[in-house]
Amino acid sequence: NTVWRAQILCDYYNAKKQIEVEIENYRAGFSDCVPMYTDGDTRKDKVTLHELTDELKERRKNDFAPATVGRNVIAMRNLMECLGQSFLVSNLNLEHIDQFKNYRLETGRTSKEGVNKDLVNISTMLNDGVRRGLIPKNPIPRMPKFKVERRLPKYYTAAEIIELKSKFDGEMRLAFLMLIYTGSRRSELFQGRIGDGRGVHWKDVDWFNGTIKVRGKGEEKIKYMNDILKSELAAEMRSRQQDGSFDTEDLVVHYICDTVTSKVRKVLKGAGMYVKGRAVHAFRHTFATETLKNNNIRVTQEALDHKDISTTQIYTHIVAEQKKKAVAALPY
Repeated sequence: NTVWRAQILCDYYNAKKQIEVEIENYRAGFSDCVPMYTDGDTRKDKVTLHELTDELKERRKNDFAPATVGRNVIAMRNLMECLGQSFLVSNLNLEHIDQFKNYRLETGRTSKEGVNKDLVNISTMLNDGVRRGLIPKNPIPRMPKFKVERRLPKYYTAAEIIELKSKFDGEMRLAFLMLIYTGSRRSELFQGRIGDGRGVHWKDVDWFNGTIKVRGKGEEKIKYMNDILKSELAAEMRSRQQDGSFDTEDLVVHYICDTVTSKVRKVLKGAGMYVKGRAVHAFRHTFATETLKNNNIRVTQEALDHKDISTTQIYTHIVAEQKKKAVAALPY
């Protein structure tokens, strides 16, 4: 049948592509993994914030979404605004981090939550600098953050999701279904910019095992399809086969992330559902909330690819609030 033929074709092209990639990597000599300096080179201790930022900006752009690299770089620039571009990375200590935190608040341009996001991005850059051999060690292995009350994530109700399912068509319907049924980040499913090589391709769909391979935060992840998503994708595949446009190397959804967000926001406004701060990423929060109702927290953690279970635990508060409202609304 069609699905079996498509899977066999996908397997052939995947194997062929993998061999080509391995040959290309061998020829390239994995140049991106070559350290800036050798292990015994004392210049590693003389790397400035500016030098580290510029070098990582170039190296990370091939591994991460443009928006991710952009946030990393902005945080480092904020740090340089406080300490200076020529400040040596090796001289960073906790006093400098406290100085930076106070500086960011005193300028009045961000909140404690915003400063914490900066610190996460700075920590990411320092750790990546060590991984790529640009600096000998992370001078601040445990980045001290402000203690803030965690806000509950915004999400959609099941009724809202059901209503929204009738509002999309074409590739946007596929985009919407992939978001709500896999719990993936938009950067894992769609291109950041046209031709950047990201997004889900047909070769990433494993019909036999009912999974989709996505890429995010520098690693590959496996997402499971339910019957609805699998059926919709199969129908789209048959449609493209009939008009001759199907290619295993082609993208399932051709829209870039920002276009998906824009179209979702437009539909939300038209349906009277728009709430500031609740758009595409809220589908992931909805997925987390709904799966947590029917599974233990470890299952939800795995489905969302959370490294730390404390990140997943925030959704237990949402479920608890829903239960309280249900009890309060009892008609007797």
